[in-house]
Amino acid sequence: MKKITARLFGSPTCEDCRMVDNFLKENNIPYKYIDANDDGNSSVCDTNDVFLLPHLQVLSDNRFIILEVIGDLSTADKKKILAIFKGK
Repeated sequence: MKKITARLFGSPTCEDCRMVDNFLKENNIPYKYIDANDDGNSSVCDTNDVFLLPHLQVLSDNRFIILEVIGDLSTADKKKILAIFKGK
């Protein structure tokens, strides 16, 4: 069985990042938050081509990207995320 996870690259000063973060929390979607402004995360940001924030990746088995959203979440993006994690 494939494990589905998410990671959010963001910044504490980014309003859109906070909105995506809140959406994930409100819907009990497990994810890892990565502060893109933290110098310790520069290599993971470079490896994942993170240039704009927010940057959300939904992964299968922690390595295969099955959904990637850059910028604010649209209604369609939210529906896709809920379908992946909740079967809705």
